[in-house]
Amino acid sequence: MKKNCISDIKKYHDVLFSASITDKDKMTLTSIIALLLTSNYKKFETDYEKLLLNQKEIPSEVLVNLAEEYLQTLNIDKKFESNVIKLWNNIKPVNNLNLLKKGETKVNLIRIIESFLTSAVPHIKTNDKEETMDFLGQMFAEINGHGANGKTGIVLTPYFLADFMTDLLELDYKTDILLDGACGTGSFLVTAYIKMAMQLEVDKENLTAEEYKFYSARIAKAIYGNDLDEQMSILVLTNFALLGMDIMNISNEDFFKLDGQYFEETLINKGILNPPFEYKPVEFIKHAMERIKNNSSKQDKKFVVICPPQTVGKDHKALEQILNIGTIKAVIEVQTNAFVESNISYGTSIFVFDLNKPHTATDKILYYDFSNSGYEYFKDSGLVDKYNTFETKKKEAIEMLKNEKNFEPKAKRTWTTFFDIPETNNFEITIDPMKIKINDVEETDLTKANQEIKTILKEKKELIDSVGNKIPATQEFIDYLVETLSEVN
Repeated sequence: MKKNCISDIKKYHDVLFSASITDKDKMTLTSIIALLLTSNYKKFETDYEKLLLNQKEIPSEVLVNLAEEYLQTLNIDKKFESNVIKLWNNIKPVNNLNLLKKGETKVNLIRIIESFLTSAVPHIKTNDKEETMDFLGQMFAEINGHGANGKTGIVLTPYFLADFMTDLLELDYKTDILLDGACGTGSFLVTAYIKMAMQLEVDKENLTAEEYKFYSARIAKAIYGNDLDEQMSILVLTNFALLGMDIMNISNEDFFKLDGQYFEETLINKGILNPPFEYKPVEFIKHAMERIKNNSSKQDKKFVVICPPQTVGKDHKALEQILNIGTIKAVIEVQTNAFVESNISYGTSIFVFDLNKPHTATDKILYYDFSNSGYEYFKDSGLVDKYNTFETKKKEAIEMLKNEKNFEPKAKRTWTTFFDIPETNNFEITIDPMKIKINDVEETDLTKANQEIKTILKEKKELIDSVGNKIPATQEFIDYLVETLSEVN
């Protein structure tokens, strides 16, 4: 995200902070303001001060009533609508919003709305697609103190990883239908929509006017999102409304209640997910994969998920079931501070699945090290592409992952390298689902470190076996020993 975006988000948050309201109320209030100011609800945008102050009710009550009135015009699911209104009603009695801060001429609520207009709306209502990408998600992270969200179980995917993961899906605007079953503010979905829209623009000159119109409408309806949290759902709804996406494709449900009928009606063929860290993450993955695989869509089926590899491997039965659904094509290690803004800092990886066939013992899994993405963490500005190298590194990674030959060992191990630990940032492995079925612990450990060690040991065993388990007294090996011992002395 651009530096001026971050700066303006902080300006808006400063005004929110000065009103002395809770973090939860800050985001609830922001969801109301965002929906009203970034929609086509001109009645509010052009005359909000008059609407809020010249009434019998206090301003915070008027604001919620106006938001409810507008929400009801959107014809969303009634249960979803009811949940959102219940959340919004918590703002009505927050008296600090209706107070006049010392030294100010306007009540807190009016100052907050003015700040959103000047600090946020220009970044949201812009033709710069990159800038539009989930601005509200970045705002959520800032308002929640870069970490309070982690404590509530809400862990938003950083934009740069959302960008990388949507590229790994290889989306086709002509055929694909995408779902994120735990969509948060919609970072994956907004990114996917913009990428497909940009693909369409590239192809525009080769399409008829009717085809262009058809595919434009198709993209808007080809993306589905679900989140159980009402606050997240209303933010993703706002994001969808901003970009002209189909808001009827948003659901506010327990993901496990999205049954086979839902997936059959939507014909979703690709999925992307950052599963809840604290609520059945492996079950989330399995449910999404299973439902996508089993619907009657004839399109290429693919699934990309980000989670700690230990999470996937520790439940042997679930892993066995996942491998029976789809093939693991790649495991991509990302930096340990990827989720530092959610107060989470441990190893995590991106898994790429092919849902067109189950995993077999001969299927190669590509392990790729993307821990050096170019993004670095700074206390005042968060994760920043310090030297503008991310795009280059992302393209390199995608090109590498397209060809298995890039992961084959460059040279066989020799006796002079036998005792060295080689640098194996990128390599390929196989895992046997049958061994997982009998609880083979080593086979279920999908961490890059474990698989790296197994790869090295396998290479060394092959070298030992090649000489009948006897160390060859070659001159090359003798020279190697002499040199090594000399260094020790």
